[in-house]
Amino acid sequence: MKHVIKELVSGNRPVVEETAQSISQIINNKPVLTPGPTGTGKTINITELLSKGMEKCYQWFGITFSAQTSENQTQDALDTKLEKRRAKLYGPQIGTKFVVFVDDLNMPKKEVYGAQPPLELFRQYMDHQGWYEYNREGKPFRRLIDVIFVAAMGPPGGGRSVVTQRLQRHFNILTYSEMDSETPVSYTHLRAHETVLDLVCRLLLEKKKKKKKKK
Repeated sequence: MKHVIKELVSGNRPVVEETAQSISQIINNKPVLTPGPTGTGKTINITELLSKGMEKCYQWFGITFSAQTSENQTQDALDTKLEKRRAKLYGPQIGTKFVVFVDDLNMPKKEVYGAQPPLELFRQYMDHQGWYEYNREGKPFRRLIDVIFVAAMGPPGGGRSVVTQRLQRHFNILTYSEMDSETPVSYTHLRAHETVLDLVCRLLLEKKKKKKKKK
């Protein structure tokens, strides 16, 4: 898989490894959650990755949560992007996979019992591979296939809530750290025909060589 991102916008060298890990998890159908402080490049790097860094068989759709986001709005937005495969089974076009990127995952306001309804919708999908069609008589269960969730969120506070462990347990968590002004940025560009995974291997190899020289 060739990665065409020419520059990692944040300039934070560990972001190269975060991006490679994200690719690895997505192509293995694993949900990815990237928490971290604001300004560390979470949204930009994930958007660039999904727009330019994945194979053509991966389609993607982005949602930005706010305090007012409801579970019905979220479900409607996703249901319109999927097509019917067969009775009660929905997904993207055959031969493709659908990546849903949710920014500000922990922003929705909590209801009276402490739950965040849009997040409970995602948890239902991850627990049961689908959700109920709230707007149809009898509320039949809609099973989903070939859908992968990627999410980003800031630390709790300022309107952001703590995400329940019942949802977190489904994600592979890749944390973005604070920007480090001393981190070298000499490898923000990929070499020709080099994948991000190749780049990470090269950086790690060079790191080992530097350690040997110091010894």
